[in-house]
Amino acid sequence: MPPKLYDESSTSTTLTHLLNPHESTRLLSCTNGNIYAVRNDNSTNDFCSSEWETTTQHRVVIRDALRRPMLYYGDTMSTLGVSRLRTSDVDMAPKTGVAVALVPLRDEEGTQKRKREQKKEMELYVAMDPSGEVFYPVVCDYVDRKSVSK
Repeated sequence: MPPKLYDESSTSTTLTHLLNPHESTRLLSCTNGNIYAVRNDNSTNDFCSSEWETTTQHRVVIRDALRRPMLYYGDTMSTLGVSRLRTSDVDMAPKTGVAVALVPLRDEEGTQKRKREQKKEMELYVAMDPSGEVFYPVVCDYVDRKSVSK
């Protein structure tokens, strides 16, 4: 995996939940490395966690609660232009794994307007790799339960 996206020694972090703007969906990281968007109904799963380690100063999501960084598959990305986003222990990461962090996409004009209107601030997160490439995460959902991801 490439170099870290942040300097761990000087970064203060906190655990937080990642929710959509309506707080109806949350992001889970599971022990099998998969990341899921699920209904935010306060149900629990022994193999998944909805907590993510986030820098307190810039609100960058750097890894899951098990301290596993997120990554995409570089070979798949270069061939298809898309890749699954997963978590992995650093020593178990695939050779083509490229680390990413979820970085809030800032909208200063929108933020100022929401402050004036006293609305809750919403942030859009993008995935960023160490070279500064930005990717827009997409959630795939299958209506036909017999369909599987490929």
